[in-house]
Amino acid sequence: MPKIHAAANRIPVLRTNTTLKNYPELNDREPASLDHFPAHTWSGSIRFSITAKTPLVYGSVDEDTGAISVPTTTIKDKGKATRTVPILPATMVKGMLSNAYERVTSSRLRVFGDYSEPLTYRMDPAECQRLVPTFVQPNKRKAVLLTGTHDRLPSVKRNYNSRPIPVMMAATLRTRQGDNTKFAPGMNNQRLLAMIRPQQGKRYRQVQFDAKLVDNGTYAYWFIYALYTNSEPSQRVPIFDENTLTGEDLQQNLTKQIGYVYLTTDPDDLSKNSTTFAKKMAERVFFTETRISPERATIPPGTQNHPSPVERYFQILKSYSQNWDAETGNTPNIFIRQSNILLSNKTNSFLAYAVLSESQEGHKIVDALVPISVGRNAYAMSPLELAQRSHIAPAKQLFELSPADRLFGYVAYSDRSTPGSNGESEPSSSLKGRISITDVTYAEGGGGVGKATSPLRLRPLLGPRPSSARRFLTRADGSNVNSDKQKVRRSQYFSHDPAQSLGVSTYPVDRNAWDNVDKKTGFPKKALKTASDSFNVTSEVKKYVKAGTKFDATMRFEALTEFELAWLLWILDSANLVPRAEQHKPMSSTPSDKFGYLRLGTGKPLGLGVVQIDLSPNGFQAGETIGSNTGTPSLFSAYTELTGCLGTVVTTTDPAQFQVPKHYLKTPWVDAFQRSCFGYDDMFDVRHFTLDENKENNRTDWETGLPINGAGVEPGVLWGPQSGAPIFVPERRKKKRR
Repeated sequence: MPKIHAAANRIPVLRTNTTLKNYPELNDREPASLDHFPAHTWSGSIRFSITAKTPLVYGSVDEDTGAISVPTTTIKDKGKATRTVPILPATMVKGMLSNAYERVTSSRLRVFGDYSEPLTYRMDPAECQRLVPTFVQPNKRKAVLLTGTHDRLPSVKRNYNSRPIPVMMAATLRTRQGDNTKFAPGMNNQRLLAMIRPQQGKRYRQVQFDAKLVDNGTYAYWFIYALYTNSEPSQRVPIFDENTLTGEDLQQNLTKQIGYVYLTTDPDDLSKNSTTFAKKMAERVFFTETRISPERATIPPGTQNHPSPVERYFQILKSYSQNWDAETGNTPNIFIRQSNILLSNKTNSFLAYAVLSESQEGHKIVDALVPISVGRNAYAMSPLELAQRSHIAPAKQLFELSPADRLFGYVAYSDRSTPGSNGESEPSSSLKGRISITDVTYAEGGGGVGKATSPLRLRPLLGPRPSSARRFLTRADGSNVNSDKQKVRRSQYFSHDPAQSLGVSTYPVDRNAWDNVDKKTGFPKKALKTASDSFNVTSEVKKYVKAGTKFDATMRFEALTEFELAWLLWILDSANLVPRAEQHKPMSSTPSDKFGYLRLGTGKPLGLGVVQIDLSPNGFQAGETIGSNTGTPSLFSAYTELTGCLGTVVTTTDPAQFQVPKHYLKTPWVDAFQRSCFGYDDMFDVRHFTLDENKENNRTDWETGLPINGAGVEPGVLWGPQSGAPIFVPERRKKKRR
């Protein structure tokens, strides 16, 4: 199988009490107030350089064309022509350093959307096999199990020597002709729809039908070929020619069976012969044999942290609309078409598929409700709940502040799960940071502003989707959730089985990108639009920062502890941003082999935005609040003796005086951060899976629901001795000849 490195990965964030017991500086605590400087803290400035290793793309977006242009200014030197130079906003630089500091201190997540509700995922075939058709009564917290003929006929044999095949619980109601199946004389699409369309205010329609059991080669299903009118007396209306079946007639029949029509395509779309996908030919009818008293399952109530199955069901309905892309031209399902009606009537009875379990007493319990048999289900926990369990959710109170909150500032997190909040309330508390970035200037030399003389378009940049789970989650120890030794089902992600934590998205540096560039633009070739890329999903770049461009910037800091200052200086040395596994390798011919890089701007998965950060010569000045030694210059002595003030006192200019404790440098999160900054020194591609590869990666065992061998591949672990190892790409399976 081919090997690659994942273009998108995650850095573990581990903040349990057990994890942090040996790292006291990383614990949550209330910050020192800003109205005084504690003893043994440091204030001063750091001058550093930012050099673009690959082009930088950021700035304003044209409202009409969507083209991106970096901000620029003009400089006119005496006796020289006017020049246009790029502007690098100080806020971008501060954000880059803040992100790096968060990672090396395993701080709480400081940027977090409203993920208070469980995400949804596409169910795997094994999970779909467990689905039971139900009639849901939300007010009674009951679900009537409509199991078809399952109690009498759960499976059937084609002949005496064959293996039994399952019988589907729901009956099949075709809505159009196709294959060998033909309408009965006098029947057509419009007449059929008139007999099955839900009546005003209902989400289903009760019907009476005749059906016969048909074998399609994989399973058996009840094929409905006649319906009965609601008139008195009821009249039998053939809808399909029972002699033109698609499949083998198994000589089993149902007559005048009562059931409920369950549509997943809107009737108005069906009337136009439009369906949600090209090969969809039928809808379902939920039923249970008339002589069988239907069993009922209990729907457990929800809690503040665990929504009920009904609440999660409506979250799935909402997700259909949120994820729908009208530009595809496809036909939306009924839950998108009728979204407003469905979401405003949550207490009405409805039909759905259920995942069931049993209590210790043997009673049926509804674990989940899903709208479509091969559709979406909701994870057990929301990202926010998982983050809270892992102690990495954004801080809401001052005593919850992690290292990055205390240094770069904090605004209390508020979401829809906050009591009395609609996600838009004013923050209850905030804290000004003790770091500021000033004086970001263009340094003379190479690079500068690049202008596209012909259309310059980037490859598609798709936003991260947390519901994909694999590249956002780790186990509680920072390892991969799924592995060959410990396989998990898709439904086990975002749950406590196994214990998990959210990781932080990162895009490891692709060191091959700057060796394979387009000569005209200097962009990595992997970043540029290809002939197969759709125009609508690519971004145009008008102006950009050329590779080789250098900026100088100044950081000013106030009242930092030695620990905080040591980490800032550590981050500002690109030689530190190299994993231990690489530091001990022999030098190669490439001068940059022993440096790591930070990232700025857009296009990170495409190899753009790679920058080298380094402390400028004589760029460090720091003054201690109260001198450790008598006679040493300090802020305290300067103020008491009226000899200076903040910004004028320099106790030391030697950055080597501030060292991060060695055991902090050996943590998984620091190792993973270094790997993401350094990237990989082999020749394997750094990219995403293709659509076909992703389909293969999602394949599961029909019986267990676990990934088949070679599937369920997650991005490689970024820390540890194997952090540089590539991952295997799931190969497309070869079809066996019959």
